[in-house]
Amino acid sequence: AICKGFLEAYFNMTCDHDPTCQRYRMPAGITGMDLYNLYQTVHKEERLEQSQFYQIMSSNFPHVSFSKSQKCTKCTDCSNFKQLIDKEKNLEKRKELMTIRYLHLQQQQNERESYYVRRAQAEMRPHHALSLIIDGMDQRKTDLPHYKAWNNPNGAGSKKLRTHIMGSIVHGRNKHFFVDYNQYPHNTNMSLTILLNILINEAKYHRLPPVLYIQLDNTNKNKYFLGFLGYLVKRQFVKEVWLSFLIVGHTHEDIDQAFSKISHKLNEESHKDQNSIALHLDTVWNISEWLGDSICQVHNVTFPHLYRIFSDQTGHVTVQFKEFSTDVTWRPAWDEPPLEIFKLDERSQQIIPKGLPSIVEPKMDEDDWLEVKRSMEKDFELAAVSELDEVEWREFLENPFKKSEEPVCPLHLLQTYQEVESYSTLSEKENNLIMNYKKRAQAKQVSFNDPEPFGMKN
Repeated sequence: AICKGFLEAYFNMTCDHDPTCQRYRMPAGITGMDLYNLYQTVHKEERLEQSQFYQIMSSNFPHVSFSKSQKCTKCTDCSNFKQLIDKEKNLEKRKELMTIRYLHLQQQQNERESYYVRRAQAEMRPHHALSLIIDGMDQRKTDLPHYKAWNNPNGAGSKKLRTHIMGSIVHGRNKHFFVDYNQYPHNTNMSLTILLNILINEAKYHRLPPVLYIQLDNTNKNKYFLGFLGYLVKRQFVKEVWLSFLIVGHTHEDIDQAFSKISHKLNEESHKDQNSIALHLDTVWNISEWLGDSICQVHNVTFPHLYRIFSDQTGHVTVQFKEFSTDVTWRPAWDEPPLEIFKLDERSQQIIPKGLPSIVEPKMDEDDWLEVKRSMEKDFELAAVSELDEVEWREFLENPFKKSEEPVCPLHLLQTYQEVESYSTLSEKENNLIMNYKKRAQAKQVSFNDPEPFGMKN
């Protein structure tokens, strides 16, 4: 019973759930022998033979997988721990390193559960908060046109239209998917455009709840994302924003499960155009250029995993941060100089961008596009494409950037956030949720060398 409890706690703390199947994957490089040695260290008085330990693990946890390498972005700390453990010959020192690695994995689980807490709060009190996660899908799975049971027979076109899907879950509300065909750079402007589209769609009568929770991957840690969120607060479209990130290499989340459903749908059905799998992203706004002259420079933006953007007592939009969600204190503290998001004018007033963002001009590689067109001509002959589908494809291939009218940035559609009555007491469900999180947060932490502090400069 002790061994089973140890394994259950360890797997719950460290495994990544693969949303594409009912499997739980251990971080790359951790072996069954590593777990056995850790168990022997933690439970010295309850020793087991190695064969007994493996039998308990295999019979009770058949859904857990071990792997030597990692499919997605690797966690630097996990890789470093693995190298140190592999090189260390002294058994006791190896056990110490394994214990430290366990605490690192415990930290990544704390970050994950912090996200779950915010997500649950938004689901339980939708008038108070809106929570969403945004991420991109593996591009190898979404080439178009896609034909069910199509094996590229002799003579078929081999060049498909490469597409890119960005998806979002607005917790307790909706799912949103956007597809482009690589006519725009996949950068912060695209992410911010998608965020803006989602907020417009989710705003009830053009009004959002006062609190916005956003979960992102680590590629969007930059001054432009913080600046745009600061603009939302400055214009009072929301009262405050919490921007959070999981630890690099530990980012499997609920959005991946939504992407897996798209993959299954592609395998089960034919899809011959972009709009059959997601909403076509036909416009991207140059928000970074629009913000550029107004926002402060950011230093060491990659270290924090949680940001809070809000207006201080002077009405200036500022940002606080925590390296990890379980940290007790926000930085800078209330008695320290604030971190301004926007630059200040000669009257010490924040400089806010004027007007609206311009359009990012779409671009395609001409040789690549010509190859797609040639390939599609072969598909028209061999893939039994309907007459209507063929007409639509030909129109698209001749003018991929066609728009019915000149788009206008929808920022002007948002209005002041909806004030809500404060709650004097928490529900039983909320209290239980917070209590469980606090128990996790009380776990021992490992202290590494402190990085240079995050900050902003004019």
